[in-house]
Amino acid sequence: MKKYLLLSIVVFISFYATAQQNVNANQKRMMDSIKAEYFDIYALKHPIVRQVTISSEMVTPGTIKSQLYDKDFFKGKLGVYRTTVNFNVPVVSWGKNSISASVGMINQNFKLNKVENYGTEYSVTDSTFNRTTLNAALSFTHIDSLFGVPVIFNVGAATIVDPGLSRQRFTYRGLISFALIRNANSSLSLGGLVIVDPSSPVPFVPFLTYSHIFKAIGTELLVDMPYRVALRKELSKKSSLTAVAELAGNLSFVDINQNPLPKNSIYTTLDLKTGMLFEHRLSKKVVLSISGGMLSALNSKVIGENEKSNNYFIKNSNQMVPYVNIGISLLPFFKGF
Repeated sequence: MKKYLLLSIVVFISFYATAQQNVNANQKRMMDSIKAEYFDIYALKHPIVRQVTISSEMVTPGTIKSQLYDKDFFKGKLGVYRTTVNFNVPVVSWGKNSISASVGMINQNFKLNKVENYGTEYSVTDSTFNRTTLNAALSFTHIDSLFGVPVIFNVGAATIVDPGLSRQRFTYRGLISFALIRNANSSLSLGGLVIVDPSSPVPFVPFLTYSHIFKAIGTELLVDMPYRVALRKELSKKSSLTAVAELAGNLSFVDINQNPLPKNSIYTTLDLKTGMLFEHRLSKKVVLSISGGMLSALNSKVIGENEKSNNYFIKNSNQMVPYVNIGISLLPFFKGF
């Protein structure tokens, strides 16, 4: 679910706009060094804000049962292999304002076998199919204060494109976040996200970001609700282990050639991933990530391309299955223009 990922991205981008102005060259170099180190620490705790991420994920085959217009359709075994590439780039900043962009690609390979059809009007066969989508986003952020409370305003637009099917969709968002607490051990922000997207189940999402360091056990609690809860412990200066539960959403364009079913449709999933994440810094800016655990499909459906999320014609229930993810990422290195 990209809207949940953007919450932490906006918070991270905001730090670029808090630099002090009118300082001499030595002070500026010192401040830049401190900020760079702080950005690295933040990105280590929040992987989604890293400037470059390349990962491969395998979701082991599990039972899928499907309904077509609320009637039993088919069952089988479905396995998924995903490759994801993403770039987050701060484009330019001035005063209390900044513009950032992101571009990415996700390739999903689905393998469906051991299919048993329940009806005769429509049928599904054992098959392997591949979908690639490209995505891009541009956002504007303004940092200010309201009644003495730091506040972040953000607006942005995003597009998802399937070059193979020559199809695309646009989404728009607006966000406001209030930083209520920030000290050496804890931070708390509250806010809301407005979403303009035909397939979004709700137009508004409240959110909370919270962190707290438990010094006695050397562990930090990281909460980015409603999408992520993590408990992170540094094993050494270069390694960390994190217990994490997070939501992950995926979207694919599908082309259905069985009338009168909608030809131009969208396959969406919302998964809950619970497991462990191990990370090791291979160098100052390069991080190796290995994670695994259990994946539960909370929502899996096919809807017409311009339909509301609740107006689906295919709904799936999926077995909880193991997953493994391996990735390489780069901590922030480009400051923008």
